[in-house]
Amino acid sequence: MDRILLLLEHPTNRRLLEECLAQHYQVATETGQAPESSFDLVILDGPALERLSQDVVGWKRVAEPVFLPLLLLMPRQHTSMVTRHLLHTVDELLLTPVDRAELRARVETLLRTRRQSLALKSRNDELEAFIEARRAFERMKDEFIAMASHELRAPLTSITLYANMLVDGEAGKLSEEQQRFVRIVSSNADRLNRLVNDLLDVSRLASGRLQLTMRTVDLKATVKQVCTELEAAGDSKRIKTVATLPPQPICVCVKADQDRLVQILANLLSNAYKYSPEESTVTVQVHTHEEWAQVDVIDQGMGIAALDQSQLFTKFFRTEEAKRQGIGGTGLGLYITRALVEMQDGQIWVTSRQGEGSTFSFTLPLAL
Repeated sequence: MDRILLLLEHPTNRRLLEECLAQHYQVATETGQAPESSFDLVILDGPALERLSQDVVGWKRVAEPVFLPLLLLMPRQHTSMVTRHLLHTVDELLLTPVDRAELRARVETLLRTRRQSLALKSRNDELEAFIEARRAFERMKDEFIAMASHELRAPLTSITLYANMLVDGEAGKLSEEQQRFVRIVSSNADRLNRLVNDLLDVSRLASGRLQLTMRTVDLKATVKQVCTELEAAGDSKRIKTVATLPPQPICVCVKADQDRLVQILANLLSNAYKYSPEESTVTVQVHTHEEWAQVDVIDQGMGIAALDQSQLFTKFFRTEEAKRQGIGGTGLGLYITRALVEMQDGQIWVTSRQGEGSTFSFTLPLAL
C-alpha cells in the first residue's frame, strides 16, 4: 500500500485529509523516520513548507534518482508564496477548500509517477548488476585465456622443434609417408601456435598490456617482404599475389611498430588467400593522400554480406557464409588487426559485395 505523510499545521485540514485518504492509502501525520525513505508522497501546507523548506529540498535530493512527490495545499489568497518553492521543491499545488475528487486524482497521479520512478530504478539496478557480473566474467575469461595460452606455448614449441628435427633427418632417415605425417604434425603445431599468439594478444589488449615500439618504417619494403613471405600460402590454390607500389624513388615511410605492421599485413593477406577461389589474384596497393598512407588488400573471393560487415571486426565473429562453407578460423584475426591499426592512430574498413570480392583498407600516419 502506498504511504502518505501529512505535514499540515492546520488541524482541521489534517483531520479531513486523513479521513479521506486513509480509505485507500497508509497515512501518517508525524514520523521520526526520514520521509525520503519511508513515504511515497508528502502533503504539506504553507506554514509547514515555510518552516521545513530546507529539509524538503534535502529530502528530494536524498531520494534521487527516485521521484519523491510533494503536494502543497494552499488557500487561493496565499498563492503568491508558491513561486518561491514550485520550481525546486513542490511538484503539485492544490487550492483549499479541497474537493475530494480532485484530491484523489492529484494524489493518484503523483503516486503513479512515483511507482514508475521506483520501477525504473529497479530496472537500472538490475542492469548495473548484470553489467558488473558481465565485467567479472570477462575478467575471469581473459585471465583463463592468458593462463591457458602461456601453458600451451611451451609444449607447442617442443612439438614444433622435434617435428622439424625429424623432417631434417636428425633421428634417422624417414620414409616419404613418415615425412608426410611429421609435416602434418608440424603444420598443425604451427596453426595452434598462431592461435595461442592470437589469444595472448586478445588478453593483452583486454588488460591494456600490449605495448608498441613506434618508429619510422618503410611501408613499401614491409609490404614487399610480407607478400614474398606469404606468397607460398596461396600456392596450393594457384593464387597470384600482386603488389602495386609507388615507383622509385618515392619513399613511403609511416610511423608504426614494425612487428605489428607485419602482423596486420599478414592477417589481411592470409584472409585474402583463405577466402579467394583457385587461380585468382590478390592485390596489395600502397598509396598516399595528405598526411596518410593507405594500404588496400583486394581479393576476388566470395565477398561479405552487408549485414555482416558491421560486425566483421568484433571478437569471435564469423560470417554465416564462411561457416556454411566450412572455412576454418577463430574470428580473432580481424579483431586484433583493427585494434593494432587503431593503436597506431590509423583506421581500418572493408568494402565488399557478395560474389564480387572484398577490399580491406587501412591507413597509418606518414612519418614527418
